[in-house]
Amino acid sequence: MNIVYVLAHPDDAEIWCGGTILTQIEKGDNVKVVYLYSTKDRKREALLLSKHKVKVEFIKPIEKILRRVIKDFNPNIIITHWFKDCHHEHKDCFDKVYKILPELLVFDKLKFSFFVCDTYNSIGFDNSKFIPNTYIDISKFNKNKKELIRNHTSQPCDYFIDMVEKQNKNWGIENDCKLAESYLQLPVQGNFYEYKL
Repeated sequence: MNIVYVLAHPDDAEIWCGGTILTQIEKGDNVKVVYLYSTKDRKREALLLSKHKVKVEFIKPIEKILRRVIKDFNPNIIITHWFKDCHHEHKDCFDKVYKILPELLVFDKLKFSFFVCDTYNSIGFDNSKFIPNTYIDISKFNKNKKELIRNHTSQPCDYFIDMVEKQNKNWGIENDCKLAESYLQLPVQGNFYEYKL
């Protein structure tokens, strides 16, 4: 499968989806991460993810460019930030992706499933709780996920690792495993397509 993550910042892939990405790579999926906001140092840190057979691309947060990049990749699954994410650039990322979904579906004739990922302490900007409908067991990849997060030396890695590990433990309990990452599948033009994480 072709799976594209459209995320705001380098380290978002590793924090919210790192175990899932490693699981997909092990299965042989074709994984791409597209970042909308970055700096020179953060780009350098993000490129370390490419050592794990992940394609990494940095683009300007312009919908026309984003649509072209997604269309050219022809994904089965698109993953971005939650629409209630408390970080304004995460929410903006969701808005840009969501806005182009009808064009990708109707005019570009792509068929894909659409998911959003967890956020800081699983709480949205309006104090609502992130309620997922999809869980990925990442127990096998916890050590590797931490190493990926630690590549982002410009960021407070220990803070993010402590926070997200608690969340992964909580989602693991709900999924009958040690650690899990969680996602919410959303309809695309009223449809849920068959592609599963």
